[in-house]
This record gives sequence, structure tokens and C-alpha cells, in this order.
Amino acid sequence: MELYCLKPSDAYWGDLLQAIPHDFYHLPDYVALEARRLNATPEGLLVRQGDCYFFLPYLIRSCAPMLPDYIADAAPQDLVSPYGYASALLSEAAQQSETFLVAALAMAIAFWRDRQFCTAYLRLHPLLYPELVALGEVELEGLERREVGRSIAIDLSLEDEALQFQFSQRSREKAEQARQDGLTVRWSDSAADLPAFAALYHSTMEQLGLTAEQIFEPEYLSDLAQALGEHFHLCFIEQQGVPMAASFVIETCDLVQCHLSGAEAAMMHDAPSALMMMEICDWAKAREHDWLHLGTGLEGSASDALYRFNCQFSALSLPVYSLRLVLNGRQYEQLIHERSKHICLDPAEIRQAPTFPAYRAENVPIETISLAKKTL
Repeated sequence: MELYCLKPSDAYWGDLLQAIPHDFYHLPDYVALEARRLNATPEGLLVRQGDCYFFLPYLIRSCAPMLPDYIADAAPQDLVSPYGYASALLSEAAQQSETFLVAALAMAIAFWRDRQFCTAYLRLHPLLYPELVALGEVELEGLERREVGRSIAIDLSLEDEALQFQFSQRSREKAEQARQDGLTVRWSDSAADLPAFAALYHSTMEQLGLTAEQIFEPEYLSDLAQALGEHFHLCFIEQQGVPMAASFVIETCDLVQCHLSGAEAAMMHDAPSALMMMEICDWAKAREHDWLHLGTGLEGSASDALYRFNCQFSALSLPVYSLRLVLNGRQYEQLIHERSKHICLDPAEIRQAPTFPAYRAENVPIETISLAKKTL
């Protein structure tokens, strides 16, 4: 069994993707972009044994920004998946092997421990490589699997009539009303249309209550489009040439992702948005893709407005899992104690935070603090 570390600039990274089904989260230019956004170091880990391949992209982050008392060069580091669902990729032989996957993960963990990383937070893809979910049941030191939400997808293999009935009656009525009102669809692959999309996206996210840190800036969207190249498209719903709703659509292999969306005056539940989602579905099916992935929204739960919006278009709700790895338990506890001093909370309270790793918690919700106090 062999292990290799790849950089996004290594040609072999791209060669691997040519042979293995993947999503845009695995593209080397996307991983490099995420590294720049998070001030991290991008890396791809390949474990190979014969025809069995395990390939995982991730970002290496310094803990210094969370713990100002540390010198940046000497601060511990941890690993995190790029934004989205950049879970490991498996060759066909790896999927069929009864032993390779666990051995590959064990080898990766040993490699990360040798490099003295503290933790790893790895997101799994809800549609690709379900074998990875079973890794959470393997008894490896420091490994935990968590369900972190639900994600909505549309099965494009359904016949046209069955596909239409994935949409709620109300959403079909809204889309038909939009057509009667003269709204039209326009597709664009031009970066020149990004400002129009960004305006709708920003307006919607702000009205949904997202903070500035949670909203992607126009400069990032431009960089993202450039990194994605031919994978990126924009779908606009317009009224007399004026954009009323728009979506940043990404196609990779047999997957189409509605990555980001927005609507005039936050009309996420109105006719333009309903028409847009139905048009994207028709477009993706016409291009012979297997899945249209609508995503989790903000939280992937019934309390999340974006998740509820996605539920209008499909009843297929998939669990989204993460793998959490404590690679160095002593160091992990030390970082929790350091963080607790910085934000003036008891370490026990920080451990109850939903954030992983816990020492990266920006703040701890009041209800979490109350729960922690009850358990002390």
C-alpha cells in the first residue's frame, strides 16, 4: 500500500479525476481557491494498492488565529474539507474491496499523526460513495461520525411525468403563473453576468439574516467562476430583461449543483424562484445528468428557510455526515483550555459546543452553556 501527497498544481490530481466520478469540490482549482479564502494550505492525499484508490482533498489550517498567544509558525494545525462535500473518492476496485477502505483510512490517520496535526473534520458527500458512511462504525482511535443535517436532491432518471410530481402542487402553480406573467429563462456562461447574479444573491442572503462573514463576496464569486471554467453556468429568470431570480449552477460528471441562488426582494418562495428551479431541473435532465442536488440550505433542518424552500421540489431528503477525528488528544484538550481562557468560558462549556473542533468555537450558544452547567 502506497501513500502520496499531491498539490493542486500536480498534473496527477487532474488525471485521477478523469478516471473517478467526482464533484466540483474535488477540482484542484476549487481546492486551491478555498485554501486562499481560508488562508490555508491545500493538499490531496492518495492511498493506492493495485487498482484500489482512495483520494481525499483537504485544507491544512493553523490554529494561531483562534489562539493569539501562539506564535503562528509554532501553532498546532488541523485539517478540514473544502467548503461543500469534498469527501474521499474511490476507484471501482476500492468500492468492491472488503478491506482496502478501512486500511486506507488507518494509513491516512497514521500519516496525519506523524505530521502532528491535531484534528481532522471531513465532510461526506450525500450522493457519492455511500461506502464512506460505514467508516464511522469502524473502531479507530479518535474517530466519530455525526449526521450534520439533511440535503435535498432530485433523481433525474425518473420519467418526465414522475419527475414533475416531485415538485409540490404549489410550486408547479407558481411556476405556471410566472410563465403566464411573461417571465423568461436565460442561461449564461459569461462572467460579465456575475454582477447581476451577485446583487440578487447578496440581497437574498442579507434578508435571510446571514452575516457578512457567511456571504460570499463578488470578488470570490468571480474567482469561483474562473476556477470552475466550463463547469459553471448562470440561470436567470427575467421579466422584460430584468433579472428577478438567479442561480449559480455547476455541473460535474453526472451531477448538477444549485450552488448559490438569489431572488429580487428575497422572493425565494415566489413564482420566479419556482420557475427557476423547474427550468434548472429540465435543463439538467436534457443534458442527461443523473442528479440535481439542491443542498442543505443553511442548517439542513426543518427550522431552516432555505431547506424548506428546497423541499418544495423533491421529497428525497438525504442525510449528510461528517467524520470527526481527534488525532492528538492531549493537544486537543490543551487547545480547548487555551480557547476557554480567550473567550472566558469553562472548558466544559466549550466541549458542548456544536462546532468541531471545539477550540474553534467563535461563541457558545446560551442553551449550550446551560446544558453544560447541568452536566457539571
